[in-house]
Order: sequence, then C-alpha cells, then structure tokens
Amino acid sequence: MWTWGAFLALGAMPIYSMLVSRMGKQRLALRVYLVVATALAIFAGAFRWYSNLGLETGSTASGSGAILNKSFYIATSLYSMFVVSVLWSVLTGAFDSRTSKQIVGRVFAAGTIGGICASFFVSQTADFLDPEYFLVFAAMLLIPSAWALNGLAMTEPEATDEGNLASPNRLSTGIGCLKKSHYLQGIGGYLFLFVLGSSFLYFIQSELVRELWPDRGERRTVLGKLDMTVQILTVLSQLFLTSGMIRRWGMPIALTVVPVISILGFSALALWPTFATLAVFSVLRRSSNYAIAKPSREVLYTVVTSEERYLTKPFLDVGVYRFGDLLSAWLFEGARVAMAVGISGMALFAVPFCLAWIPVARYLGRRQEEQARER
Repeated sequence: MWTWGAFLALGAMPIYSMLVSRMGKQRLALRVYLVVATALAIFAGAFRWYSNLGLETGSTASGSGAILNKSFYIATSLYSMFVVSVLWSVLTGAFDSRTSKQIVGRVFAAGTIGGICASFFVSQTADFLDPEYFLVFAAMLLIPSAWALNGLAMTEPEATDEGNLASPNRLSTGIGCLKKSHYLQGIGGYLFLFVLGSSFLYFIQSELVRELWPDRGERRTVLGKLDMTVQILTVLSQLFLTSGMIRRWGMPIALTVVPVISILGFSALALWPTFATLAVFSVLRRSSNYAIAKPSREVLYTVVTSEERYLTKPFLDVGVYRFGDLLSAWLFEGARVAMAVGISGMALFAVPFCLAWIPVARYLGRRQEEQARER
C-alpha cells in the first residue's frame, strides 16, 4: 500500500504543478479543497452504495470491496498531506518570519485541539453512525476552510492581480525549483531523515507491541493511551511553549531538538529494548516534533518565494514524504534480513542517520535566520 501511495504521489505532482502554474495562488487553495471535498463525498457515496447492496467493505472484504478499501486508504494518505501542505503554503506567505514565530504555536494548537475533538466525536458516535457519514462531515468542514484560505491568500505581500506563479508558456515544477536552491534541498534532506527515523520507530514499535500483546484489542488500548499522552503534551506545549522556544532558542536549536532526542532514544532502545524505553522515546519524539520541529519546519518557508513555496512545498510534503516511507520500509526489512538482528540491532542501525540529521538542521536554521534578516 505504501508503494502504491508513493507512485500515485509521484504521478500527482506534475498535475498539481500545472494547476499552480496556470491557476494562480489566490484560487489554488479554494479549488484544491473543493476537489478534495468532492472526492470525499464520492467515496462516501461508494461506501453507502456497497452497504445498500449488502456487499462487504470491512477488513475481510474481497473483490471490488477490497479494491474500494485500498483506493480509499491510498487517497486519504495523500489527502492529509495535500490539504495540510496547501494550508501552510498560504499561511507562510501571509505572515513574515517574525510574526510566524509568534503565532505558529497557537495555530498548531488549534489543529491539535481540532484533532482531539474529532477523535472524541468519532469515538462517541461510531456505534450508531456509519463510517461514510464521517466522510460527509469532513467534506463539509473543508468548504469554510477553503473560503477562509482563499481570502487569506489575497493578503499575501507578493500577490498580484492575476496571482500567477509562473509564465503560462512554461510549466514550473517542484523538482525544477528544488534543483536551483540548496536551501530547499536542505529542507528535503531534513524531511527525509525525519521520515526515515519515524518509519524505523514505527516498525520497531509494531514488532515489540505485537510480541507483548498478541490480542489486537489490547494493542489498540495500549497505543491509544500513548497517543492520548502525546496529544496532551503536544497541545500544552503548543499553547504555552512553542513560540517562546523558537524565538528564544533560535531556529538552529529548535530544528535540532528532535534529531538529538532520536539519537538518545534509538541508543537507549539498542541497550534496553523494552516497552518502557519505547514508550518514553515515542512520546518524547512525537510530542517534540509536533510542538517544536514541525512548527519550525513551516517557518522555514517564510523566506522563500511564492513559486518555491507553492510548487516545492507540496512536492516535499507529499512526494518526499511518501517515497521516504517507502524507502525506509525497504531499508528496514533489507537491513534486518541482511544483518539478522532484532530490535536492538535495528535501533542501533538508525543512529548514524540521526547523527547526519544534525548538521542539516543547523544549516537550515542559520540560513533561515540570515534570509529573514536580509528581508
């Protein structure tokens, strides 16, 4: 499924680049969100149609039901990235570097609170509402978001009457912008190394939890408690610490926090491959990513041009992220088979990648601050 998602992302990027080049940024967010909302409504209709026909669409489905399930999984893996990427393309263009550092914590906290509210709503209504209704609700929520982003895009300092990001006679692509900028290449490298560490931690967690709790219900309970802990730490940090940390520490240190935690965490797992070690490492890494690293990554885009932001950011967020997942999965399985090691060995194998992450983070942080001062 990750392989299909990665190649679909690769195929979607030229289409997206063409839309950006031809359409203009003022209408981009509106149309992307409306297209996504329409796709969700179509999936909702397809699931309802299957349900009315009495066909199976659950985890045990076969035939066309299984195809629908897999198509939905792949589509939603891209949905979450495109929607969030376009959101931050608009936000980082509407605010300068200094203002972004002041408000980024509260904006991320709003997103975290929204996620908590949605999870609570689903958990309380899942017993009597069919899944397709949640897709309809999601589509409906995207409509006001689309109009809000469209209005915000009009306030960007670089906005023009037409809002075109490229000449209609040439098709700009995220890859083209990436080739010209070492700064954007550094962002891509930072993101890839993050995805690599996340995937390794995901596979290690899956193996360890499956060994300790063979029953799926027990595993869901344990992982649910971890997720709730991460959510609570994240929203408190985003509300009260994120903006102050980024401004006080500076971008180089803010971007280095998660790499350092990853080095310490994977090293601890290599020495003590227990669930307690995994739980502490996972909670600290994920909460610090949502509270510090990810907001800092978004601030990086406040000093690039509109063309670089709208064309390259989705390419990195969708294409690099999905292929990073895919390559990480292959690398993890290949290394585990080749070296014939367990959890300790694979945790130790991840440490050098985390070490290589630190100079990339330092470079990006310094360049962002230099370009912000120049602006």
